[in-house]
Amino acid sequence: MADHVHKPQSQTSKPKSSLHSKTHPQSSERVSQVLPEAELSNQTTAFDLSPDHVLQLQRTLGNQAVLKILQRGKKDTDNETELQRAIRLNLKYAEKLWGDDYDSIVALFIAHDILAHPASPDSEIFAQAVMQFQATMGLTDDGILGKGTWKTIKRVFNGLDSLEESQDEWTQVSESDRMVYVMTKLIDTYGFPVNGAAGIVGNLSAESGVLPSRVEGSKSSRPMRAKNAEGELQTFTPEEIRDRIKGKQGPKKAGIGLAQWTSKKRREGLFEHEFDGEKLGTDILFNMDAQIDYLVTELQSKYKGVYKVVTDSGVSVNKASDDVVYRFEIPGKLLHKVNGKKRKRPRSDSQVQSVFEARRAKSKKALQAYNNSLSGT
Repeated sequence: MADHVHKPQSQTSKPKSSLHSKTHPQSSERVSQVLPEAELSNQTTAFDLSPDHVLQLQRTLGNQAVLKILQRGKKDTDNETELQRAIRLNLKYAEKLWGDDYDSIVALFIAHDILAHPASPDSEIFAQAVMQFQATMGLTDDGILGKGTWKTIKRVFNGLDSLEESQDEWTQVSESDRMVYVMTKLIDTYGFPVNGAAGIVGNLSAESGVLPSRVEGSKSSRPMRAKNAEGELQTFTPEEIRDRIKGKQGPKKAGIGLAQWTSKKRREGLFEHEFDGEKLGTDILFNMDAQIDYLVTELQSKYKGVYKVVTDSGVSVNKASDDVVYRFEIPGKLLHKVNGKKRKRPRSDSQVQSVFEARRAKSKKALQAYNNSLSGT
């Protein structure tokens, strides 16, 4: 293992309009005679005014004056920043959606150091806190506490989701250093040639970002957070990942670990793998060495052709990379249906070549990182 690459150690209500008028059955129709329907719908959204309110304003101020006011309001919202939009919409949603739970939301944010102290829903600080929460949970971080974000917060309240950081300490190590660590293990412990190791590690980078706890569809910062069987984002426990049942429980997608093992047999093999004289079970999700050992064991016993290629002392990085992705990883882009059955596309297929090029680039990046570790750069 390179000297400088170390294995991580365990470690309110909106005021009502002052404009009051009786409801007139034909009010919308009379407004549209003065303002064209399309223009009316475009302009009134800026102020959230009903056609009745617009009609009342027209009677009081005149049509041209009202049109100028509405156009100015629309221009203001068109030019607002993302943060200003979040503040405006948070005030709206506070009234309509989650206002009664505001104190609980603030308490949640404070408990997880997202907020330092309570902040009004129409403040920049609150919108920024929402952004941080969204980023942590893998949501679109626009700062708007709308229906989607509120749904996630309720899942946290109900114990169905978590804001806790990843249990995988490898997330605290850069991907470059993770690449070097795995390459060093393959070379020094298992006797792989440098180019063969680079071909393998480049593919692991493409599959999992070289993170042993990575669930398919997750982000590298939260490797155990992905969509569940119902299509909702969730942070899974190791047991939920292991006990996945397609379409019923656990992660929506099957891939797990360094190589994103997907099939039922390969997933079971991962959790049953014996390393250093013991079966680690779900603990293998946090053990890089054990997963490297499982990968090598698979190559030696079930993928002997690939193993022969990547252990050849004269193998090129490109050859090793191509063989691993085409015969060991086999991502969905390499497959197509023939007579209703999935078959591998030929190596000459343009889509296969595109995958080859992308994987080769990552394998060369792994090789460069390893060489840099040797030279101390």
